[in-house]
Amino acid sequence: MKCVIVDASGHPGGHTGAACIRMSKVFEEAGWDVDYLTVPASTSSHCNGCGSCSSSGVCIFQDPMSAVIERIRDSDILVLASPIRFSGLSSQMKMLIDRMNPLWHVRGKVPSWVCWVLCGGSPEPKFTNARSELNALTLGIGSQCGGYLEVSGTDSDGVTETANAAGDFAADLVARLSTRR
Repeated sequence: MKCVIVDASGHPGGHTGAACIRMSKVFEEAGWDVDYLTVPASTSSHCNGCGSCSSSGVCIFQDPMSAVIERIRDSDILVLASPIRFSGLSSQMKMLIDRMNPLWHVRGKVPSWVCWVLCGGSPEPKFTNARSELNALTLGIGSQCGGYLEVSGTDSDGVTETANAAGDFAADLVARLSTRR
């Protein structure tokens, strides 16, 4: 299985990054081919809504985000990880989703499964908005939801708890998705 994990936190040493690293290790131990990527937001262009990708399947901007999109296109499983900010996805994740427009418009190779990890700082974060956006993305590109992990209380809990929860989630994904394509 080819898996791409995208950390859209902008803070590699935080909870979301720790979750991604742990998941990468679990997947690699299971024999999966894993790419662990971060969103190159500072050096990438935002979608301008020009619509060129609707016919060509390729974004007019050829920048570091283009390479991320191509790796996503070539994966079997995509794991999107984001902290919750103001009850929604991080700005980095929003940028990535917007730049995934070529996958919406021109059907071709897309991941069979999309999974996500959401880390919320408060004891009772509002995951609903983020979950809705990620469900729309998953359905829009023609993938299936492989599952999701929502971790709350990350402002007060240590990263070890988040990493352990992500490791358990990854082990479950390996057990459920390894035999499915």
